[in-house]
Amino acid sequence: APADKFVIAGSGSNLPLTAKLIEAYSAQTGVAIDLPGSIGSGGAVNAVKAGALELGLISRPLTAAERQAGLKEQPYARVALVFGAHAATPDSGLASDEVVAILTGAKTTWSDGTKIYVFVREAQDSSNLVLNRLIPGHADALADACRRQRWQIIYRDSDMADILRATKGAFGIVNSTDIAAGGIRPFALDGVAPTPENVRTGRYRLSKDLAFVYKEPLTDRAERFLAFVFSPAGGRIIEKWGATPLGR
Repeated sequence: APADKFVIAGSGSNLPLTAKLIEAYSAQTGVAIDLPGSIGSGGAVNAVKAGALELGLISRPLTAAERQAGLKEQPYARVALVFGAHAATPDSGLASDEVVAILTGAKTTWSDGTKIYVFVREAQDSSNLVLNRLIPGHADALADACRRQRWQIIYRDSDMADILRATKGAFGIVNSTDIAAGGIRPFALDGVAPTPENVRTGRYRLSKDLAFVYKEPLTDRAERFLAFVFSPAGGRIIEKWGATPLGR
């Protein structure tokens, strides 16, 4: 990256929280950091590998091949993956089999008779990789829905959150950081609410880790920013915006 401009870029899942961390860090230090729109975890990996980015943002683990290419990951926050809906939705919880029934089109209405409008993320999105592993039947239901073009596919975390806030009856998957920003009804899954406490203890199982990706040696300015992220002040910001801080 050019020496004059400090840019951090990557997965859309990381952006809301990282923006808050950058805002506080810049206010404290006067250091300006650019945070462009989502380029995805893959985009961050490629940019760091090419030397175009000193610090990237990923919301999935590095692959063995990426680690062999010399990339390192440093997780900093755990977010819950939350099934969410428009704030006016009367329901507040779903069972795993109901989630699958919504995806297959077998369950079409909320408890008050309102039509459910389903929005899904692309098959390879980091959230779906977790859901496929932890919700029985999710992988097949999603693959079938995508093959039949049953539901609209949304490619950005921020777009999904905006749709759930604006569309009556809408249903989709978001991050706990989107819930913290307001306007979305979060669902308990199988009777367990997606609270930070339940994520921390593992009772709520749907979560993913947000991480920085980089090549060693870290630049001084990247090291200073990471020191802030992992400081008590950084941890408080991470908690305030709906995530669980992870130690370095």
